[in-house]
Amino acid sequence: MAVEEDADISPLNGSINESKGGRPRSIQSQQAILDATLTLLAQEGFKAMTIEGIAASAGVGKKTIYRWWNSKEELVIDAIKSFQLAKNPIIDTGSLREDLIVMCRNAFQIWSWPLARDLVVKILGEITGQTTIYQAFYDQIAAPRFEQFAHIIRRAQERGEVRSDLDANEIMGFIAGPVWYYLFLNLSNEPLAPDLPEKLVDVLLIGIAKRRNA
Repeated sequence: MAVEEDADISPLNGSINESKGGRPRSIQSQQAILDATLTLLAQEGFKAMTIEGIAASAGVGKKTIYRWWNSKEELVIDAIKSFQLAKNPIIDTGSLREDLIVMCRNAFQIWSWPLARDLVVKILGEITGQTTIYQAFYDQIAAPRFEQFAHIIRRAQERGEVRSDLDANEIMGFIAGPVWYYLFLNLSNEPLAPDLPEKLVDVLLIGIAKRRNA
């Protein structure tokens, strides 16, 4: 199915909706390719997915894909990066509590989608086994994100909100553990409580808050 100039590609689901103003065809095609890449990565995995399959799903030719990306590996990295930047950005509100609540809420909302969950499983199961892809994934996606989060933690320490004897990596682990549990290890099938991000963050802050003299 060809991508029309007035189409709007919804991230991760490949659906096409009419756009009021329309966008240049190149931008439309690029977004369609990125969406198709994420969808096929979640459904088939990195090894099984092909440039031919991505092109067919996006409604473009192989030459169009190779015009912007040199390899499947490069395309996958760009697709994951664009999805993360658009859907789960690092927030810096000036308040550590608000930053963490927003990040937790975004994570629960995004990664609760079945297709997004499949995407995480496929990424962890396949990319980690391929040194080149894993290194590119870490260098271009994970490391910059960790550094952004570490910067937020250090600013909170400077403001006196967080204990100085904890480093950013430790605090990231404290918050990531519960989030991953509720997303991937909680087998109750009960919907997550709307106030769960606030509860998790407030419990965390009790432990990492700067100690005051009595």
